[in-house]
Amino acid sequence: MLPFLNRFLKSNSFTRNTRSKRKLYQAGNSISQVQLLEERRLLAGMLTSDDVIVRSGDNAPNLDTGNNDGNFSNFSEEPIINESGLVLFQANVTGSLTSSNSGLFQGSSAGTILNITRQKQPVPAIQEGTLYDGISGSASLIPLPFNDSGQAVFVDRFNGANYWENTGIFLGSNGSEPLLLVQEGSDAPGATNGSTNGKFDDLENTYVTVNNSGRIAFRTDLYDTDNGNADNRVIFSTDANGNLIEIVREGQLIPGSATNGFTDFYSTSINNAGQVAFWGHTLNSSVPDGIYVSNGDGSPLRVVMQEGEAFGSFGEKLRSNGLISSSLINEAGDIAFRSHVDEGDNGTIVRSVFVVAGNGTLKELARNGDILPDNEIYYDSGLEDLVLNNRGDVVFTGKDVLNNKVLFRSDDGSGRSDLKTIVKEGQAVPDSDLQIYNIQKYTLNDAGQVAFTASIWDGNDSSTLRDALFFYDDVTGLKEIVRTGDAFEGATISQIYFAGNNEHIFLENNGDGINNKGEVTFSFKLDNDLQFIAIVDADLSEEISLRVVSTPTVTDGNGENVSLPQNQDWINEWDSFWVEIWVSTANSSSQGIAAVNFDFSYNTQYTSATAIEFGSSFTQNQSGIIDDETGLIETLSAETTETDLGVNDRLLFARIQFDSLPDDQVSLDLEAQSIGPFDLGFELISPQINVVADVPEITTVNPNIGASIWANPFDLNDDDKIDYRDLIQQISMYNTRPSESNSEYAWFADYDQNDRIDYRDLVALVKNYGKSKNNQSVINYPNNYPDAWNHRLLVTSTQQSQQSEDYLSQTAAEHMLETAKNHLTPHLDASEQSKLVQVQVQIKDLAGDTLGLASANTVIIDQSAAGYGWFVDKTPLDHSDYAFDSRLTLIALSGSEAEGKIDLYTVIYHELGHLLGYEHDETGMMEATLDPGVRKLTDWVDETDHFFASLKDETELLSF
Repeated sequence: MLPFLNRFLKSNSFTRNTRSKRKLYQAGNSISQVQLLEERRLLAGMLTSDDVIVRSGDNAPNLDTGNNDGNFSNFSEEPIINESGLVLFQANVTGSLTSSNSGLFQGSSAGTILNITRQKQPVPAIQEGTLYDGISGSASLIPLPFNDSGQAVFVDRFNGANYWENTGIFLGSNGSEPLLLVQEGSDAPGATNGSTNGKFDDLENTYVTVNNSGRIAFRTDLYDTDNGNADNRVIFSTDANGNLIEIVREGQLIPGSATNGFTDFYSTSINNAGQVAFWGHTLNSSVPDGIYVSNGDGSPLRVVMQEGEAFGSFGEKLRSNGLISSSLINEAGDIAFRSHVDEGDNGTIVRSVFVVAGNGTLKELARNGDILPDNEIYYDSGLEDLVLNNRGDVVFTGKDVLNNKVLFRSDDGSGRSDLKTIVKEGQAVPDSDLQIYNIQKYTLNDAGQVAFTASIWDGNDSSTLRDALFFYDDVTGLKEIVRTGDAFEGATISQIYFAGNNEHIFLENNGDGINNKGEVTFSFKLDNDLQFIAIVDADLSEEISLRVVSTPTVTDGNGENVSLPQNQDWINEWDSFWVEIWVSTANSSSQGIAAVNFDFSYNTQYTSATAIEFGSSFTQNQSGIIDDETGLIETLSAETTETDLGVNDRLLFARIQFDSLPDDQVSLDLEAQSIGPFDLGFELISPQINVVADVPEITTVNPNIGASIWANPFDLNDDDKIDYRDLIQQISMYNTRPSESNSEYAWFADYDQNDRIDYRDLVALVKNYGKSKNNQSVINYPNNYPDAWNHRLLVTSTQQSQQSEDYLSQTAAEHMLETAKNHLTPHLDASEQSKLVQVQVQIKDLAGDTLGLASANTVIIDQSAAGYGWFVDKTPLDHSDYAFDSRLTLIALSGSEAEGKIDLYTVIYHELGHLLGYEHDETGMMEATLDPGVRKLTDWVDETDHFFASLKDETELLSF
C-alpha cells in the first residue's frame, strides 16, 4: 500500500494555511539537485570512449580453449545488433598461433567478446574439414543476418572436400560448432521415382536470411536437374526441424496461369512464422511479374501483387517493367514494395510505394506527385531502398520539387501521402553550422526510431564535407551520434560504417545497425588506421508520463506496472480524481531510476490539489508544496534506495489527488451555450530524473492524452447543488424546443440533446435531485454526455468580423442542405439514409463565435456566420472558388466571392457529420473550428479524390 500523504503527515512536518489555500509538505532533507542533460557530447555527437566494445589490437578469443589467440587488426564495415544487445562482426586477426586469421565474433556493451566461428575451425559434417575463412565472398561486404537468439548464418568455403563441393551455408552461434545446412554438390531435396531435383551449385555468393528460430531462406542455382537450365533456379527454406524444403522453382506455373512458369526469383525474405516472400520474374512479356508468399508448408503460393493488377478508383494498374523493389515481409505478414503504376486515365507511368497487409489489403503509401501534409510535393527517388519494421512502418526516400532527397516514414495505419519527414537534404544539423548534404544508408526499429548516415557540409565549401551518423526519435527529434573529422583518442575519425538499407533484402528483424532499445552499433576508422566498433545507446531519455484516473492504479510491491493505465477521457466538475506520474528509463545499462524532481502546475479555477501520495519505492527525501491559490505544486521530489526500477516496466513516482472545493467552479457558459471542454492546464515544469548509475539523461515528457473538465448541466443555476430551483427552471421550459426558445438555459436542460425538453429530461434531473458538490454526490449522466454537447462549429479567425447584416435566407440554407444530403446519400447504408432524410435546417442568432450546431434531427445555422457573412456556393461540388492548401483544406481564391466569408457548405456538412455519429477530428471536415475563406474536405467519401481529379495544368496551387 502506498503511503497516503494525509495520513503520513502526522509523523512529518506539515503546514496548511486554510486562509490562503496553501498546503506544504516536506519530509526529511531536501532532494539533491538532479542533473538534466542538455547535451551528452564529447565530440560533435554522442560517441564517447566508453561506447567502444572492441578495437584494433584487442585480444581475439580462441574458439576451442576460450583463451586468446592473436589480436584484432580490422573489422567488417557493417556490424549489426540484435534485440539482446549483441553485436555481430567479422574481423581479421594477426599473430594467431594457429594461423586462424579471420572469423565471426559477437560483442556487447559489457565488453565481452565471444567467438561465433574462426578460420580453420573444424566442420563436423566433413571428415578433416575446416573452414577456409570463417566467412567469405560478397557476404563480407553486406550486413550478415543475425537473429535475436544469437545465431548467425554465413557462407564459407572449407578444406577437406573436392573443389566442386567445398562451399556451404552454415548456422553458427557462440558455444556450438557450426551447423552445415547446405553443401555444394549435395542433392537438392524432393527427388522422386529415380529422378533428380538437381545438385547445389557454388554457394559462395549466396545471400541467406534467417528468422529467430534459425530457419533460413535463400535463392540458389542447381545443376544436373531434369530440365537443364529450364528449372535450375530455386528458392529453398528450412522447416521447424531444420530440413530443407523447396519453396518455388524455375518453370513452376505462375499462380493464375495454366501455361507459363517462373524464370527467376529475387529479394527473398523470411519471418518468424516461416513465411517466405519473394519477387517472381518471367521473361515472357505477356506474363506478369509479381510478389508472392509461401507459408513453407506446401500450400499454394499467395499472390501479393501481379503486374497488370487493377486497384484504386481511377483504373490504375500495377506495372513492374522489371523494376519492382525488394519484397519485405514482417512478423504480421505485411509486405512492402515499390512498383510502377499505370494511372489509367492517360497512360502515365509513375512509381509508388505500397504495403499489402497480412490479410491481403493493399495500401498505397506514396505516389509520384502526391501533396504531403507540409505542402511539399512527393517525387519518387529510387527502388531498392525500403525498410519495413514489424509494426508496419516503412522508411524510404523521395525527393522534393528542388530535387533534394528526403527520408520519409509512413506509419502503420496512416493513409496515402500522410508521410512523416525524418530528414531532408539542406536541413540544418542540430547544434551545428553545417547542413545535410546527402542522405546515405538508413534503417528503423519497431519503435519507429530511425538511424541513418549522411554527408554534411556548410553549403558552400567542399572542404567542410563530413560523414555523420544520426538518430531520430519522434519525441527527442534528430540527434547526431558521430562524424568524421572528430578527434578521438589522439587521432581523427576518418570513416564511419553503418548497417543500413542496401541492394539486398533489408528487414529490421534480420539484423541491422539499430535495435528496439534504441542502441546503435557501427564501426569507425581513424586516420592512423586503427579501427573500432561501438554501441551507442541513442535513446537515453528518461520519460515521464501523466495519466488521469478515477481511482488509484494497483501496482506491484515496487510500484511498477507493465504498461500505463488508461487515461480518463473527461472529468465532471464535481469529480474527485487522481493525476498519476509514471517514470521509466530507456537506458538499459543503468540500474534504474534513482530520483525524480519537478514542479507541477494546474488550473486552480476548476479544481484543487488536496493530497500527494508517493510510489511505494520512493521513500527517501520526499518533498512537495501545494499552493492551490496559484495552482502550483513546487519541488515535487523523492528518491529511492531500490535498484533496477523503471527499466523494463513503468514505475509510479507519485499521484496527486484533486477535489472540487467550494471555491472551484466550472460554470455553464450561457453566452457561448457551452458546458466545455475546459483545459485543466496540467504541466510539468523542469522535469529532472537521475538513474542509479548517475548518468545524466535527457528527460522527455509524454503528456496525458486529453483529460478535460466539463460543467454539470443539471446544476442550472451553478450553486453547486441540484434542488428545487433547478427543478423550477426545468419545468418552466417543459415541452419547448431549445432551437426555438428564448431561454438561455433551454439548451442545457435538453439532457438527451434531441432538441425537445420533455419527460425524459425531467426524469434525468429528478434522478439527480438533492445531490450536491459538498456531499461528493455521484451524478447520473446520460449516455451521450459530454459528446453530444460538443457538436458545434466555431469560427477561429483572428480577423475582426465586419458584423455582416446580410443574413442567410431559409431557402439558401435548405438548398445547401439538400446538396450535401445528395452528395452523402450514396455512401450511406439504409438506416443512415433514413436518418438523413429527416434532417432539417433552421436559422438562428447563435451566441458568440458559434457558426452551427447539431441537435436531434436539426442543423442550426447562425444567421450571419458570427458576423463574417456566408459564402453560399451555387456549385459547391466543383470547388471552383478555391485553391489547394493541403489534402483536406482548400483556400478561397483571391478576389473570389468566397474570400473572407464562412463557407456554408462546410458548416452544414460538418453538422451532418455529427448527426451521423462523427466526432470532432484534428484535420478535415470535422475540425472543431473554421476560418473565413476556408473549405474543408472529408475523407469519409471520395470528395478529396474528386477535387484532385479535377485539377488541370493551370490550376493554382498555393504555397505557404
